Amino acid sequence: MKMTGGAFQILDSGTAQSGLTEHQVRQFLAAEPLEQERLLDSMVRQVQVSLESASGGRISVPEVLMVDWLKSLLSRKRPAAEWVRRMDVWVGVAANFERLRTEMVAQRVGIDDGLVRANAALHAGNQAQFALLLDAEIQRSESDLHAASPGGQLPLRRRLADQLMLRAFMAELRLQEFSFKDLERVLELRHGDEDQSVIALLLLAVDSAQFANEPDRSIGLLHRLRGIAEDKLQAGPAVDYWQRVQWLARAVTAGVHLSRNDEALAFAEFAEAHRLLDSSNILSIRDPAVKLMALQTLFNWAVLSSGKNPEGFSKLEGQILKVARDLARMSPSRADSWLALAISELLSGTVAMSSGKMAQAERHVENCLKALDKHAKLTNVVAEVSQIRLYALTMLSYFIAQKEAWVELLAILKPVEGLATELNHGSEKTPAMDDVLYSVHAHRALAYSSLGRKDEGLASLGQVLEITERHLGEVSEAMDWEFAGWRAHVGMAVLLTGSKSPERLLRHRKRAAEIARNAVVRKPGHPDWEERYWDSVHELGEMLNEAGDTSAAFEAAKESLKIAQRNATGSGTESQWSRKVFRSLWELGTIELDRGDGQNAMEHSEAAARVARDRYALDASAEFVLNDRWLIENRLGSIRSSLGDDHSALQSHQVALSVAQEALKSEPNSDDWIENAAQSHERIARIFNDRQDWVSSLRHSQAGAVLAGRRLAATEVNFEALRGYWLHQFNVGRMHLKLKEHGEARAALTLARDLVRRHWHRFSGEELWQDSRWFNEQEFGHLEESEGSLGNAEVAYARAASIAEESRTGSDDVLRVWLARAVESLESQVRVQSAQGNMDALRRSSLLATRYRDLQAAEHRNNRRIDARKAISFVLADLDLSLEQAQAMPRADLMERLQQLIDATRDTTRAKGMTGERSERILRMQNALFAVRHLLD
Repeated sequence: MKMTGGAFQILDSGTAQSGLTEHQVRQFLAAEPLEQERLLDSMVRQVQVSLESASGGRISVPEVLMVDWLKSLLSRKRPAAEWVRRMDVWVGVAANFERLRTEMVAQRVGIDDGLVRANAALHAGNQAQFALLLDAEIQRSESDLHAASPGGQLPLRRRLADQLMLRAFMAELRLQEFSFKDLERVLELRHGDEDQSVIALLLLAVDSAQFANEPDRSIGLLHRLRGIAEDKLQAGPAVDYWQRVQWLARAVTAGVHLSRNDEALAFAEFAEAHRLLDSSNILSIRDPAVKLMALQTLFNWAVLSSGKNPEGFSKLEGQILKVARDLARMSPSRADSWLALAISELLSGTVAMSSGKMAQAERHVENCLKALDKHAKLTNVVAEVSQIRLYALTMLSYFIAQKEAWVELLAILKPVEGLATELNHGSEKTPAMDDVLYSVHAHRALAYSSLGRKDEGLASLGQVLEITERHLGEVSEAMDWEFAGWRAHVGMAVLLTGSKSPERLLRHRKRAAEIARNAVVRKPGHPDWEERYWDSVHELGEMLNEAGDTSAAFEAAKESLKIAQRNATGSGTESQWSRKVFRSLWELGTIELDRGDGQNAMEHSEAAARVARDRYALDASAEFVLNDRWLIENRLGSIRSSLGDDHSALQSHQVALSVAQEALKSEPNSDDWIENAAQSHERIARIFNDRQDWVSSLRHSQAGAVLAGRRLAATEVNFEALRGYWLHQFNVGRMHLKLKEHGEARAALTLARDLVRRHWHRFSGEELWQDSRWFNEQEFGHLEESEGSLGNAEVAYARAASIAEESRTGSDDVLRVWLARAVESLESQVRVQSAQGNMDALRRSSLLATRYRDLQAAEHRNNRRIDARKAISFVLADLDLSLEQAQAMPRADLMERLQQLIDATRDTTRAKGMTGERSERILRMQNALFAVRHLLD
């Protein structure tokens, strides 16, 4: 908070104010010449009245001289508020000049004295003659003092000092350069005998030094001022006045130190100034300038002491707001009163916000904006005040965002953006308001995305990225541009998820990882950036794997594991880095499973399982511990089953089931854990089914069905829960059928079939629901056939064959699956028809043979595609392509690129000779070229 008035004005403004307002000054400056003359006459009369009141009677200064002074002052380019303050100072100086001149002339009346003649010249309006006569009188006084005996010097010293002060005051009134030499002589002559006139002159000197940007001289003068006040306070009289002088000296000294960014010295001075405020009646003085300076003292002391004494800061914040409100009530026509109130309300809002009192903080910010509106009506708004309004509006937008009032947020962001853009105007390489514009566009992106306006959200994020990319690498206390840029790219990637622009999404994920990696290089070991780097690389790996680029995904996953292991070392098993090691190993296993590399997937999954078991052993109740343990044991069971190790697979699934059951004890209604437990039962049942242990398989299928039923009953009907319940009931029916328990099998299978029929209209578009429909009819055919009801079995198989025929659409892989199911259903139908001697068996056998040939052809095409991909995969490194890029490339382009490589390799061979490596390379590329030309469809 800057000091808005001079030191002189703060101490003497109570008795020396011009009475002019900023409105009058602005009105004068905007008027036509003739109107200006009329307004000037009015202003002169007003200043005369104020000066008479301040100087204790009628003044002798001619009106023409006052007009000259006013015109001289108003001709200088200053804001209206500054003119008013300067006029207040001018009237204060004039009052001191009048009082001192009157006293000195009264003592010399009737004597042929140079001062009396000078006074007469002043009455005549001759300022130059007054100055010459006063200078001559000062020289005569210096000579008289030099010639006088020590005993007779005292009155001569005082007279000379008064004459020097009179000259200094006149120089100030004529807006001439202040004479520090005269001041030093006055202090020397009046040492120990200083009065209010001496203090007024000293304060003028302080203001002049500050105006001339001479901080060292200002501090020296302020120390002199403080010393005088301390001496006077020890003597006893005029305690209140000298306490004000002492406080003022401390407060202004602190302000000078603060302007030099010397917070340590400023802190010490503000501490003493605050102590003087508390121990005196200064805060009770009903004078706007004093109130304003007291407010500055409190404000700066609060800011400097906030980190050292939070409790004291909280008390000061309330005191500051009270003083600011008193000031606004006391002088509602002063623009600086409303500005002080706005700043104080903003401080209280910031304090409330930091304490989590958002509603209270919002009220303070709204009050701040109201005070700024009143300030704007009284004066021209400067850039510093616009910045305060901008900060308040930015805070208000944050509060609105917290309330998720998105439409209201979009409305307030418009003036914030306009003000920030205006303040940015004219900036060169580093616009000052870019941090605010970043916040505007980031909040706008959040609002748009929350309102479902995705394209506008993406456009706003694009503007965020434009700003952050401009500032990357910059060091700023106000804004961490590196983090802002990283977060913006992550946000863009999140918003693009599910869009038709996977390349764009990938580009932002890569850029986020690049920014994080660069930050880690510059700030090694920085915990936040290490975590952001891991997050970025991990997300990138997952996205690449989903896109099918398993090679790049695998490299990203290895990098994420390296980061996690580096940070987990020495951090303890319970740390989040330990879990990140688990997640990286999990992702490596996922990629290898997608590649079909079960053995390596097993190795990484076993490593992940060791991490999960260690965390489980340390604290099973910690976040994610049980979940991670279940996930990895479930995966290990699945991988081991695929590798033919049913014994180990069963053990893993049993461990996973025990973990799920443990979790259900503490969270019996958890939808996730009910599903996990049901899934573990289903996996165990499947293994027992493969072992033909129908009883054990039935037991786990029934347990899974109970859990799936609980889950379905506890949630709204959704496909995932419904399909899970169907699967368990279907398996229960199958196991009963295996055990020849036809009644129980029929009941379970009927429930499963009715479940599909009842909800078919809702989920008919789901491929798995179509699968369920076929499985129901096929299994009912087995049940009827097992019971000897061949006619019913034929009907069920026919329905299954019909479902398979109508489902033969989609990709080659889907088509091949439904062809296989059609063949199975037709085989079953022909079998029961033949057993019944049904002549339709021959016709259906012909269709079966056709479908069987179709299936063989589909299998052959699939094998050709597999061989082609395998051949191409061997030359991807030579082509510098990923598998996905090769598949997306037009066949002609891929063939041309392969032929160019073959030709280049042959040219190298002619020049350097054939080697085994070159021979193998040519063979690989020829095989790939053949595959592209003949095997790919």
